[in-house]
Amino acid sequence: MKIRIPSLENAVKFLRPNVLHWDFYNDGETARFHMWDDPTGSDPPTWAELSLQIRKDNAIWEYYEYARKREELYGDIGDQLDMLYNDIKSGDLQNGNWIKLIDSVKEKIKKPENPEPDIENWTL
Repeated sequence: MKIRIPSLENAVKFLRPNVLHWDFYNDGETARFHMWDDPTGSDPPTWAELSLQIRKDNAIWEYYEYARKREELYGDIGDQLDMLYNDIKSGDLQNGNWIKLIDSVKEKIKKPENPEPDIENWTL
């Protein structure tokens, strides 16, 4: 699953992938599209549709926070491949530097025990 950063722009792109240009206005009381250019002729999403999609994206984004934190600690992929190469060459795949790095990160930042949110069944 591709994890989208929760935003109005990403919600619009997900809900109406063919839209070329758009301009959205929200002054706190009125939320509407001023411009909408979709070659397929689709109507802009409603504020309710956008809000729901942003809530869904936010739930997934929050769930996968552990993965983003792990990614930072894993370091550069080139450095990881070099570590792995050296472990392979030395015959130390079970206890080499690469596996120690990965294990330490996974130990430090645990995967959530609860399952990923089931956003497919969320409704307006």
